Amino acid sequence: MEEYDFGIVSKFPTSRTVFDHIRNDTGNYYNSYCYEAIRNYPYNPTNFLKTCLFLIKGLMYLHKNKDTENSTDTHDVSTHDHCEYLIYRLNYELEHITKYPKSVSSIYDNMKTKVQEMISKLNTCKNELKNLDITLLNNIHALNELHENLNQLMYSFPYKHMETCNNVDHYVKLYNKYISICYSSMDSSFCKELKKLGENYNEYMKEKIIKCPELENRFLYTGSDNTRTEVTNVQPCETSLRGELVVEGINSSPIVRDTETPLGPKIFTGFSISLSILLILFIMYKFTSFGTRLNTKILNIKRILFDEDEESNPTSPSASQS
Repeated sequence: MEEYDFGIVSKFPTSRTVFDHIRNDTGNYYNSYCYEAIRNYPYNPTNFLKTCLFLIKGLMYLHKNKDTENSTDTHDVSTHDHCEYLIYRLNYELEHITKYPKSVSSIYDNMKTKVQEMISKLNTCKNELKNLDITLLNNIHALNELHENLNQLMYSFPYKHMETCNNVDHYVKLYNKYISICYSSMDSSFCKELKKLGENYNEYMKEKIIKCPELENRFLYTGSDNTRTEVTNVQPCETSLRGELVVEGINSSPIVRDTETPLGPKIFTGFSISLSILLILFIMYKFTSFGTRLNTKILNIKRILFDEDEESNPTSPSASQS
C-alpha cells in the first residue's frame, strides 16, 4: 500500500477555513439527494445526514471552483489538496458516528448509484477517495492539530500571554506524544513532517517573541545533528510517570531518564513495613510457644548477668550490717 503523503497536512488549516464555511451552510438544496442515498439505513439518520450534506456540498464547491484553484485567497492550495482534506474530514466524522458503516468508499459508491444526475460532479475527488484506518487517521489528526496550534502560536496577539503559553504547552505535549515512535528512524513521511514541525517550533522559540518562563530554553527533539542541548519533558503515555529526554552534542541518541521519586511515599512505605513486622512479632510472642521460649531465654540472660555482677562487686559484711 502506498504511504500516505503527510506533507499535504500542512495545507489542511487553509482548507479547514473553506470547509467550515461549507459545514455551517444551512441551505437545504441537496437534502433530497442525501435522503435518497441513506433511505435504507437503519436507526435515526440525523448525524449521518449532516455528514452526507457536508460531503455533497464540499464536492459541489470544489467542482465549481476547480478552475480557480490557484487564486490568492486559497494560498496556492489546489483542488487535490482540498480533496485530501475533505476525505480526511469525512473519515474522521464517520469514525465518530455510531451505528453506521465506517467505510467511506462504500458510502461514496452508494451515493453515486442513488444520485446519477450528479455523477460527474461527485467524481471531483474520486482519485483521493480512500478509507483511512484508525492509526493513520489519528496520525493525520495529530499533525493537523499541531499545524493548527503552531499557527495560533505564531500569529497570536502579544497581549494574549496566558493563552499563548497554553498553546505552547499543548503543542509540546502533543509533539512529544508522537515523536517517540520516530526515535529509531526519521525516514517515514509522518516522522519527516513531525520533524519539520519540531524545527519550526524551535526556530520560533529562539526568537524570544513570547515569554513563557516554564518553557524558556526548552527545545523539542528533532533527531538532527545539533551541538546545542535539546531538553524536553516526555509524556508519551499520558501517565503519572515522568521522564526527561536529554540530547547533547553531535549524533547523540535520546536518553530517557527517570526523575526523582517524591520522598513522602518512600517514608510511608517504610513505616508500614516496620509496623507490620512489629505486629507479627507481638502475635507470635503473645499467642505461640515462641513467647515462652523467649521468656526463658531472657530470664537465663538476666540470671547470668546478675551472677556476674555479684562476683565483680561483692558486698562487705560491715556494709550489710550497717
